[in-house]
Amino acid sequence: MTEAELRDLIAGGETLHVEFKSDSPSQKSGLSDVDLQEAVVCLANAEGGLLVLGVEDDGTITGLHPSHQGRPANGLSGFLRNVLHGASRPEIRAEIVNTHNGPVAVIHVGQASALVSTSQGRILKRRFGAWGDPECAIIYPHEIPALLAVRRQYDHTQQPVRDLGFEALSLAELDRIRGFVRRQPQADKTLLELDNLALADALSLVYREGQKIYPTVAGLLVAGNITAIRAYIPGHEVGFQQLTADQDVTANDFYREPLLRIWELYENFFLNRNPQKELRLGLERIAVPQYPERAVREAFANALVHRDYTLLNAVYFQFKGDKLTISSPGAFMDGITVQNLLYVQPNPRNPLLADIFKRLGLVERTGRGVPRIFGDVLSSGRPAPHYQTDGGSVSVAIPGGEADVRFVEMVIRAQNEHQTMDWRHLMVMHHLSKARELSAQEAAPLANVEEVQTRNILEELLDWGLVERRRSGRNATYHLSGAVYQELNQLDEYERRKQAETDADEQWVINRIRERGRVTRREVIQDNRMEKGKAEYLLQRLRNEQKIVLVGRGQAAHYVLPETNSG
Repeated sequence: MTEAELRDLIAGGETLHVEFKSDSPSQKSGLSDVDLQEAVVCLANAEGGLLVLGVEDDGTITGLHPSHQGRPANGLSGFLRNVLHGASRPEIRAEIVNTHNGPVAVIHVGQASALVSTSQGRILKRRFGAWGDPECAIIYPHEIPALLAVRRQYDHTQQPVRDLGFEALSLAELDRIRGFVRRQPQADKTLLELDNLALADALSLVYREGQKIYPTVAGLLVAGNITAIRAYIPGHEVGFQQLTADQDVTANDFYREPLLRIWELYENFFLNRNPQKELRLGLERIAVPQYPERAVREAFANALVHRDYTLLNAVYFQFKGDKLTISSPGAFMDGITVQNLLYVQPNPRNPLLADIFKRLGLVERTGRGVPRIFGDVLSSGRPAPHYQTDGGSVSVAIPGGEADVRFVEMVIRAQNEHQTMDWRHLMVMHHLSKARELSAQEAAPLANVEEVQTRNILEELLDWGLVERRRSGRNATYHLSGAVYQELNQLDEYERRKQAETDADEQWVINRIRERGRVTRREVIQDNRMEKGKAEYLLQRLRNEQKIVLVGRGQAAHYVLPETNSG
């Protein structure tokens, strides 16, 4: 790393992946080895990053303490790797950068594949504090299971509850499981052939240790009696709320029942608050609800399956005005962010509970539930769902309100003809129905993909006759096609748009001739980014209307204004 690169890094300030540490060169001793270990452990137990030694919190370079200046970079790396404790030590590499203000050590710390501690046994992790600033925080024993869970190294729901036996499972809840299997089309019907103990074994609701049978945490959650659930999973709670736009509470019910009973309560609460509008499409009648049922079902199942059951917080299912918000305790799993949520391979926090929900037919077996949520919401002509996290919980807000029936009709017809149409196409179509025009560069952030992939999406919509392209090359923009505008009952808007485009192209030709005295067909195609056929049609129309005159032939052909030619 050069001094210029170091100063650029420092100018960015401290982040979750960059920490500055003073080495106190003006004092008797610099940063202690204990403090240095803790700083490295903090980064390793988070996402890795850079520890910059010899820089104050405000970014001032003060350099290394004399006691550290003689230590070679590889010696510093080796020391840190050897003193950290853990099943797997992170990659650590140090380098010394000489600056005008003194030498600085930049320590590259990889993410640890398993938790590591200092030589004194202290486990720390870099995270955002209460005020939003990155900090190095101690990991307490009760926090370790949750930290291991997000790394996919621990499944809390798979753990046996050794204080209890098989009798902690409710026979009524085991029968409820069978009822769900009968009703859900995607459920594993072989479960219906099993007796109570075999059913509990098949779903891993119990754990066998010799002759002893213990319920698992998942077993209690799905089929446990309420007393056992409240005693051994105190964090399990689900709140169903309804608030008006003015924050008046019209429903506020909390439950700590087994999950399948919770599911029935959810269905009753949601369906009674989700009015439908009937849409006639040919001979078919299609119900268009205020909130897409499949999307909400998947989002609620995700909240139950992926929540952190070690936290004393509830899952919330909340109506507020024309929006439904579902929130779940626990951060995203490692490697999953709001930005990549739609693309990354899903990894449940609680694999056993997720498998139970799949076998009962309550969640997508393909693991692509989030794209399905987006697709269903966008299909109704509403904005996309909005996911967010504060590091301690994850929530999704699903827009409601009356569906855009004409947009729904258009989408149904398009999807019937083009089976590969997915949420990315719908995201672009929704935006075009509101913003009217879009370039590939502008569309890329919407689908959260590279520009070249976005261009492919737009070109597919073009091939399907759903959009039209204006201009060519990187300056191309797209808008809904005339056929789509007609389906949306907005043909007047389309005609106004096309007339505006025609006027703009015509004005470009006239202005170019006035500026330069002439214009060629090649200039119209290249400089105005017009497709060849459209450029030729425009020039011929302007000639027919006697607004321009063709002069010369072949490669010498060009166009001028009539008054210029007459002179």
